[in-house]
Amino acid sequence: MPEFTPEEGEEIIEKIKPSKRLLFYFILAGLMRSGLFRPAHGPEIISAWVILLISLFLILTLFVIVVMLLQGIPLISPSDIGPGYILGALILFSIVDAIFLTIPYLMYKRRIYYITNKRIVIMKGVIRSSMLSIPLGRITPSSIWISNTFLERICGFRSIYFGDEKINPTKSMFVERGSIGDLPILYAVPEPERVKELILNLAKSS
Repeated sequence: MPEFTPEEGEEIIEKIKPSKRLLFYFILAGLMRSGLFRPAHGPEIISAWVILLISLFLILTLFVIVVMLLQGIPLISPSDIGPGYILGALILFSIVDAIFLTIPYLMYKRRIYYITNKRIVIMKGVIRSSMLSIPLGRITPSSIWISNTFLERICGFRSIYFGDEKINPTKSMFVERGSIGDLPILYAVPEPERVKELILNLAKSS
Protein backbone atom coordinates (compact mmCIF):
# COMPACT_ATOMS: atom_id res chain seq x y z
CA MET A 1 0.00 0.00 0.00
CA PRO A 2 1.45 3.43 -0.95
CA GLU A 3 2.32 5.63 2.01
CA PHE A 4 1.53 9.31 2.32
CA THR A 5 3.40 11.56 4.74
CA PRO A 6 1.83 14.98 5.38
CA GLU A 7 4.01 18.06 5.15
CA GLU A 8 4.78 20.18 8.19
CA GLY A 9 1.61 21.89 9.36
CA GLU A 10 -0.55 19.64 7.18
CA GLU A 11 -3.32 17.57 8.76
CA ILE A 12 -5.16 14.62 7.24
CA ILE A 13 -8.88 15.34 7.44
CA GLU A 14 -10.08 12.13 5.81
CA LYS A 15 -8.59 9.00 4.25
CA ILE A 16 -10.75 7.41 1.56
CA LYS A 17 -10.49 3.98 -0.08
CA PRO A 18 -12.34 3.75 -3.43
CA SER A 19 -15.24 1.35 -3.87
CA LYS A 20 -14.32 -2.21 -4.84
CA ARG A 21 -16.34 -1.67 -8.01
CA LEU A 22 -13.41 0.38 -9.30
CA LEU A 23 -11.63 -2.91 -10.06
CA PHE A 24 -14.34 -3.84 -12.58
CA TYR A 25 -14.08 -0.33 -14.05
CA PHE A 26 -10.33 -0.67 -14.58
CA ILE A 27 -10.83 -4.01 -16.35
CA LEU A 28 -13.47 -2.61 -18.72
CA ALA A 29 -11.61 0.66 -19.31
CA GLY A 30 -8.41 -1.26 -20.06
CA LEU A 31 -10.19 -3.31 -22.71
CA MET A 32 -11.73 -0.21 -24.27
CA ARG A 33 -8.41 1.63 -24.45
CA SER A 34 -6.38 -1.36 -25.59
CA GLY A 35 -7.91 -1.68 -29.04
CA LEU A 36 -10.84 -4.04 -28.46
CA PHE A 37 -13.36 -1.24 -28.95
CA ARG A 38 -11.21 1.33 -30.76
CA PRO A 39 -7.90 1.33 -32.68
CA ALA A 40 -4.82 0.90 -30.53
CA HIS A 41 -2.19 3.63 -30.42
CA GLY A 42 1.49 2.73 -30.31
CA PRO A 43 3.16 -0.64 -29.80
CA GLU A 44 1.84 -2.83 -26.99
CA ILE A 45 3.61 -5.86 -25.55
CA ILE A 46 0.43 -7.61 -24.44
CA SER A 47 -2.81 -6.16 -25.76
CA ALA A 48 -5.92 -6.79 -23.70
CA TRP A 49 -7.92 -7.83 -26.75
CA VAL A 50 -5.33 -10.52 -27.56
CA ILE A 51 -5.56 -11.82 -24.00
CA LEU A 52 -9.35 -11.85 -24.23
CA LEU A 53 -9.32 -13.77 -27.53
CA ILE A 54 -6.84 -16.30 -26.15
CA SER A 55 -8.99 -16.76 -23.05
CA LEU A 56 -12.10 -17.31 -25.15
CA PHE A 57 -10.26 -19.82 -27.34
CA LEU A 58 -9.06 -21.75 -24.30
CA ILE A 59 -12.54 -21.76 -22.77
CA LEU A 60 -13.97 -23.12 -26.02
CA THR A 61 -11.20 -25.72 -26.25
CA LEU A 62 -11.81 -26.95 -22.70
CA PHE A 63 -15.56 -27.06 -23.32
CA VAL A 64 -15.10 -29.20 -26.43
CA ILE A 65 -12.70 -31.54 -24.61
CA VAL A 66 -15.11 -32.02 -21.70
CA VAL A 67 -18.02 -32.70 -24.03
CA MET A 68 -15.96 -35.24 -26.01
CA LEU A 69 -14.90 -37.08 -22.87
CA LEU A 70 -18.39 -37.13 -21.33
CA GLN A 71 -20.08 -38.33 -24.50
CA GLY A 72 -17.37 -40.85 -25.28
CA ILE A 73 -17.19 -39.63 -28.86
CA PRO A 74 -13.68 -38.18 -29.25
CA LEU A 75 -13.20 -36.19 -32.43
CA ILE A 76 -9.52 -37.21 -32.48
CA SER A 77 -7.56 -40.24 -31.53
CA PRO A 78 -7.69 -40.98 -27.79
CA SER A 79 -3.90 -41.13 -27.80
CA ASP A 80 -3.80 -37.48 -28.87
CA ILE A 81 -5.77 -36.25 -25.89
CA GLY A 82 -5.38 -36.96 -22.25
CA PRO A 83 -4.91 -35.51 -18.78
CA GLY A 84 -1.63 -33.88 -19.81
CA TYR A 85 -3.27 -31.82 -22.56
CA ILE A 86 -6.17 -30.81 -20.32
CA LEU A 87 -3.80 -29.85 -17.50
CA GLY A 88 -1.65 -27.83 -19.91
CA ALA A 89 -4.67 -25.96 -21.24
CA LEU A 90 -5.84 -25.21 -17.70
CA ILE A 91 -2.39 -23.91 -16.71
CA LEU A 92 -2.17 -21.71 -19.80
CA PHE A 93 -5.67 -20.41 -19.18
CA SER A 94 -4.77 -19.60 -15.56
CA ILE A 95 -1.61 -17.73 -16.61
CA VAL A 96 -3.48 -15.65 -19.19
CA ASP A 97 -6.21 -14.75 -16.70
CA ALA A 98 -3.64 -13.93 -14.03
CA ILE A 99 -1.88 -11.50 -16.37
CA PHE A 100 -5.18 -9.97 -17.43
CA LEU A 101 -6.46 -9.44 -13.88
CA THR A 102 -3.31 -8.66 -11.90
CA ILE A 103 -2.68 -5.17 -13.29
CA PRO A 104 -6.26 -3.86 -12.71
CA TYR A 105 -6.19 -5.44 -9.24
CA LEU A 106 -2.95 -3.67 -8.32
CA MET A 107 -4.29 -0.40 -9.75
CA TYR A 108 -7.28 -0.66 -7.42
CA LYS A 109 -5.45 -2.06 -4.41
CA ARG A 110 -2.78 0.65 -4.41
CA ARG A 111 -5.14 3.57 -4.99
CA ILE A 112 -6.15 5.68 -1.99
CA TYR A 113 -7.27 9.27 -1.46
CA TYR A 114 -6.35 11.75 1.27
CA ILE A 115 -8.12 15.01 2.02
CA THR A 116 -5.94 17.33 4.07
CA ASN A 117 -6.29 20.91 5.27
CA LYS A 118 -4.09 22.00 2.33
CA ARG A 119 -4.77 19.72 -0.64
CA ILE A 120 -6.37 16.64 -2.17
CA VAL A 121 -3.94 13.74 -2.63
CA ILE A 122 -4.20 10.61 -4.77
CA MET A 123 -1.76 7.80 -4.07
CA LYS A 124 -1.60 5.19 -6.81
CA GLY A 125 0.74 2.91 -8.74
CA VAL A 126 1.22 -0.64 -9.95
CA ILE A 127 4.90 -1.35 -9.41
CA ARG A 128 6.00 1.99 -7.98
CA SER A 129 3.88 4.44 -6.02
CA SER A 130 3.10 7.86 -7.43
CA MET A 131 1.24 10.85 -6.04
CA LEU A 132 -1.12 13.37 -7.62
CA SER A 133 -2.30 16.39 -5.66
CA ILE A 134 -4.31 19.55 -6.09
CA PRO A 135 -4.12 22.52 -3.69
CA LEU A 136 -7.38 23.48 -2.05
CA GLY A 137 -6.78 27.07 -3.19
CA ARG A 138 -7.33 26.00 -6.81
CA ILE A 139 -10.74 24.50 -6.12
CA THR A 140 -13.89 26.54 -6.76
CA PRO A 141 -17.56 25.49 -6.96
CA SER A 142 -17.36 25.62 -10.77
CA SER A 143 -14.24 23.45 -10.95
CA ILE A 144 -15.49 20.41 -9.05
CA TRP A 145 -18.36 18.13 -10.00
CA ILE A 146 -19.70 14.63 -9.51
CA SER A 147 -19.65 12.55 -12.67
CA ASN A 148 -21.88 9.76 -13.89
CA THR A 149 -20.29 8.51 -17.12
CA PHE A 150 -21.60 5.57 -19.11
CA LEU A 151 -18.90 3.25 -17.81
CA GLU A 152 -19.37 4.46 -14.22
CA ARG A 153 -23.10 3.75 -14.45
CA ILE A 154 -22.33 0.20 -15.61
CA CYS A 155 -19.98 -0.29 -12.66
CA GLY A 156 -22.37 1.32 -10.19
CA PHE A 157 -20.40 4.23 -8.73
CA ARG A 158 -19.80 7.96 -9.15
CA SER A 159 -16.58 9.98 -9.11
CA ILE A 160 -15.40 13.48 -8.29
CA TYR A 161 -13.71 15.42 -11.09
CA PHE A 162 -11.71 18.64 -10.97
CA GLY A 163 -11.13 21.08 -13.82
CA ASP A 164 -12.75 23.29 -16.43
CA GLU A 165 -16.42 22.56 -17.08
CA LYS A 166 -15.67 22.81 -20.83
CA ILE A 167 -13.89 19.45 -20.57
CA ASN A 168 -16.57 17.88 -18.39
CA PRO A 169 -16.13 14.16 -19.06
CA THR A 170 -19.69 13.15 -18.12
CA LYS A 171 -20.67 13.35 -21.79
CA SER A 172 -18.03 10.80 -22.73
CA MET A 173 -18.26 7.01 -22.53
CA PHE A 174 -15.07 6.94 -20.49
CA VAL A 175 -12.08 9.17 -19.83
CA GLU A 176 -8.38 8.58 -19.45
CA ARG A 177 -7.59 6.91 -16.16
CA GLY A 178 -6.54 9.13 -13.27
CA SER A 179 -6.48 12.63 -14.66
CA ILE A 180 -7.83 15.32 -16.95
CA GLY A 181 -4.60 16.91 -18.04
CA ASP A 182 -2.64 17.19 -14.80
CA LEU A 183 -5.66 17.33 -12.48
CA PRO A 184 -6.58 14.35 -10.27
CA ILE A 185 -9.83 12.43 -10.38
CA LEU A 186 -11.32 10.74 -7.33
CA TYR A 187 -12.78 7.59 -8.86
CA ALA A 188 -15.46 5.54 -7.09
CA VAL A 189 -15.70 7.75 -4.01
CA PRO A 190 -18.19 6.51 -1.40
CA GLU A 191 -20.74 9.24 -0.56
CA PRO A 192 -19.52 11.61 -3.31
CA GLU A 193 -21.94 14.42 -2.40
CA ARG A 194 -20.66 14.52 1.19
CA VAL A 195 -17.03 14.40 0.07
CA LYS A 196 -17.59 17.18 -2.46
CA GLU A 197 -19.17 19.38 0.22
CA LEU A 198 -16.28 18.66 2.58
CA ILE A 199 -13.76 19.67 -0.09
CA LEU A 200 -15.61 22.90 -0.90
CA ASN A 201 -15.82 23.85 2.80
CA LEU A 202 -12.11 23.24 3.24
CA ALA A 203 -11.35 25.22 0.08
CA LYS A 204 -13.33 28.19 1.36
CA SER A 205 -11.43 28.24 4.62
CA SER A 206 -8.00 27.70 3.10
